[in-house]
Amino acid sequence: MDSAPDTTLLSTLKDRFGFTGFRAGQEEIVRAVLAGRDVLAVMPTGGGKSLGYALPALRLDAPVLVVSPLIALMKDQVDALVAKGIPASCVNSTVSVDEQIERLEAFRRGALRLLFVAPERFRSPRFLAAFEGFTPGLFAVDEAHCISEWGHDFRPDYLRLREAAEAIGRPPIVALTATATAEVREGIARSLGLRDPLVLVKGFERPNLEFVVTRVRSAEEKLERVAEEVLRGGRGIVYAATRKSVQETAIALRRRGGKIGFYHAGLSDSDRRTVQDRFKSGVLPVVVATNAFGMGIDRPDLRFVVHVDVPGSVEAYTQEAGRAGRDGGPARCVLLYRPADQRLQRFFVDTAYPPPAVVLAARDVVAAGGGAPVAEDDVVARVEADHPRAIDSALRILTEEGLVERGFSGAARTVRFVEDRPIDFPTLRRRAELDLKRLRLMLEYAERPGCRRVHLIDYFAGEGASTPCGTCDGCHAVSSRRDATPEELGRLRTLLGLVEALDSRYGKRRLAGILAGARTKDLLERGLDGHPMYGALGRLARAQVDRLFQDAFDEGLVRAEGEEYPVVAITPAGRAVLAGERGVTLATGTPASRSSRASGSDASSPPSGAAPAIEAADADPTLVNALKAWRLERAREDGVPPYVVLHDKTIVAIAAARPSDEAALLDVKGMGPAKVERYGRELLERIGAE
Repeated sequence: MDSAPDTTLLSTLKDRFGFTGFRAGQEEIVRAVLAGRDVLAVMPTGGGKSLGYALPALRLDAPVLVVSPLIALMKDQVDALVAKGIPASCVNSTVSVDEQIERLEAFRRGALRLLFVAPERFRSPRFLAAFEGFTPGLFAVDEAHCISEWGHDFRPDYLRLREAAEAIGRPPIVALTATATAEVREGIARSLGLRDPLVLVKGFERPNLEFVVTRVRSAEEKLERVAEEVLRGGRGIVYAATRKSVQETAIALRRRGGKIGFYHAGLSDSDRRTVQDRFKSGVLPVVVATNAFGMGIDRPDLRFVVHVDVPGSVEAYTQEAGRAGRDGGPARCVLLYRPADQRLQRFFVDTAYPPPAVVLAARDVVAAGGGAPVAEDDVVARVEADHPRAIDSALRILTEEGLVERGFSGAARTVRFVEDRPIDFPTLRRRAELDLKRLRLMLEYAERPGCRRVHLIDYFAGEGASTPCGTCDGCHAVSSRRDATPEELGRLRTLLGLVEALDSRYGKRRLAGILAGARTKDLLERGLDGHPMYGALGRLARAQVDRLFQDAFDEGLVRAEGEEYPVVAITPAGRAVLAGERGVTLATGTPASRSSRASGSDASSPPSGAAPAIEAADADPTLVNALKAWRLERAREDGVPPYVVLHDKTIVAIAAARPSDEAALLDVKGMGPAKVERYGRELLERIGAE
């Protein structure tokens, strides 16, 4: 152990790492590690977590063993240390057996101060035998959230790490991550068997980052907003959720004259390395990528990170957005949010946890091979599923459960049956529900009012951990609020009264239907048309009732409970409003024209102050044709001429505006409340499909 004075540590920090001072939390981690204490540290991307094991590696008597989950990240970490003159190396599946033996011997001699290993190495008895009679000075677990099955990036091999640490003499353990809530921190400490650890949650206050959520109504508007951010100048990353979205975005930006690269798992290894190297060297200023890009990309001067698709969790968003502005200079973290985009993330969750029948069918196909390798393409061909991604997920689940092993035969992927035992489907179901909860919390970040930075910091550090930044779009919106009018307050109390009366048993759509007096089969079969509050807001358009619910959610008067089938529950703040004990303030932009529409004004006339009509030239011809095809189908079903459903001018106006919700659809000339009530959902589905 080393109890060196501050000046000695600072000297090492400056001479070996080139820094003149510690960042928030770094010195506390280093001192605890040098004192032989276990540590669990949560610090944001770019917060300098790795110094917590890299600096002690130069002071401890024995070298440091580091567990890192990705080969590319491992290589980048080793390269960065070697460039600083710190002896480091790695052992993973890309290293030959002879070379692995040499590196392990060098590590035991102390010729290497750090050795990075992949977590799956600890499956090998031969690897563990190399540590017989030798205990590292520190066992460092990078990306420690991977050990928690409730974390956002669970990796089963991390569950072996406690046993591995015991097998090599149980050195002090430091667990590091950028993304761990209180629940996940407890899981990490328990799974690793940490002993009276120092727990640090530090460094999330990054005032140089400006967080922005921009609502968009169409894919075309997204591209315009991305282009605006890129044209501001500087280096940056644009994240998209799928390979298709990556390529379309990159092509669109190139057409605008940008020097743009793109990166996703479908590229060859050499192409991905080329993009990474060109971006790291500064030759390529902007890369459009899936979330596979960014680990180990240690460019401190990124001026923006833009997400064109909503991520699946706050953890993922924080990690990716946090790659901006590591040099302390101003940077923008922009999320382009279209509510319809959440369907993609829900699809990802659904296919990540396929039905048990799909998992069992995949198991049976592999088991039929009798322990011989079976081509994964054969499994895909013989198992029925809604999407091939679900079959890949089934094989992943079987691998995690230890029933099969995946490998390669030449370039072809194979899978081999290992063992037959029960599959823990209840746990898989709980993990799916947790992923849906994470998505809901991410959507709350995008949709709820208030400071963006406070939302993110409180998510990890606990409520009240931060104060409003005053600069984000959420702070600007909160700073300009107004008291709800008596009419608006009365409507909100009506909504809250229904939620409380029904004791949080129903979801938003059913509650809105009751208030609107909808004659749907669902409500009628349940007898809800006989409820005393049925039709209480029937004079409003359904879109206006939906907006009223959004106000209630935004102001924290109600909340969603449950994951797969969420219900609406009243909050203490909602009960106070219902009891008349407090008022309600609304964002200044909350439409004041709702009542004029409900009281009989001309539904085809735009409200005062509305944006000017969009020209027909703005309409997408493909969407116009799709809407006309839908209109013809609907007209035949209703037995009326097509123009009775919608006029051509209205269809063109819809195609030009591309509304993303019923409230926006209501603003299209020719779409009154009755038409929105009757056709709104069908129209929005057609718009979203194009």
